[in-house]
Amino acid sequence: QGEQPVYRVGRFLEKPDLATAQSFLSEGCYYWNGGIFICRVDRMLAELARQLPEGYAHLQEIGASLGAPNAEEVLLAQWAQMPNISIDHAVMEGAECVAVTPLDAGWNDVGSWDALEVVLPCDENDNCVAKGNLIAEDSCGNIVYSDKTVALIGMNDLVVVETEDALLVGPKSQMQKVKNIVEALKAQGRHDLL
Repeated sequence: QGEQPVYRVGRFLEKPDLATAQSFLSEGCYYWNGGIFICRVDRMLAELARQLPEGYAHLQEIGASLGAPNAEEVLLAQWAQMPNISIDHAVMEGAECVAVTPLDAGWNDVGSWDALEVVLPCDENDNCVAKGNLIAEDSCGNIVYSDKTVALIGMNDLVVVETEDALLVGPKSQMQKVKNIVEALKAQGRHDLL
């Protein structure tokens, strides 16, 4: 009772084309990677050391600084230098011992600011506040994250994100371009903002 089957993973196939994906579904013996991983820390670190030694070295620097007065500075500096690669590509696709078990659960991928409106409480005009206070006049569909009170007049479908040292404002439809801003900041050496 309550036991789920466990299968050894043969291989990962990243973003198959439509025909291949339909074939996988009809065959019924493939599983989609939902990006939920459970593993022992020592095994994950061993795989990182083997497959992504540069990233592993940065993590070691972060770990060595924990508890030190400059831990946050080290974290920010090392994290900004981490290779820009997902854990799927960096580790899981080449891991030596991977198993999978089916999971039937609700899932929302909130990996972007505009995706937050699925999980945040929103007002009658679909304005969602992740943090802070919003006063909205003739405005709808906005997402706000700010310690300050944000007042919007006649604004629709914006994301407003205010942190201690930066402000981001843009249309929800273009939030995928945040990665371009991140790359520009890296090129300018502004790791303090990342």
